[in-house]
Amino acid sequence: MMKYKILNKKEKEKLLKEIATQYKTKDLKELLSYGFLKDKENKVYLLSKDINVQFLKETPRVGLYFCKFEKDGIRLSIEGSQLLKRFLTKSSKMLTLNQKQLELWFKGEDINIEKNLYGWFILLYNKDIIGCGKVKNGILLNYLPKERRVKELIV
Repeated sequence: MMKYKILNKKEKEKLLKEIATQYKTKDLKELLSYGFLKDKENKVYLLSKDINVQFLKETPRVGLYFCKFEKDGIRLSIEGSQLLKRFLTKSSKMLTLNQKQLELWFKGEDINIEKNLYGWFILLYNKDIIGCGKVKNGILLNYLPKERRVKELIV
């Protein structure tokens, strides 16, 4: 039994349009050249369109984790956020962190944000994309997986 649903062209276009709208990026149609898989947890993975369907039935994990459907939007993975770099504009939903905030982020802590913001943002440090986060009630909620957290960050 297949653990993934292969998204058809219409489903891929809808997903990419939602991401472009939510994060205010340029058109993402260029990403249609990838295959898109969705699992039972609503996580979406990208992979080559040339993958053998039989292989998908036999392997527990495949592709690049790109994003996850949440109740209030689409949460990009770190790699998914970085993949969108060339589609960002000055009006894209980005939040720049300072060094102290960066250290807290990679330790897995939520961060107080002085700005009156709400929603999902692509996170930057200097000009580097470090992932995606959600701001709610003045707090940047941390979704960094435990296995990617650090005790001490060397910048």
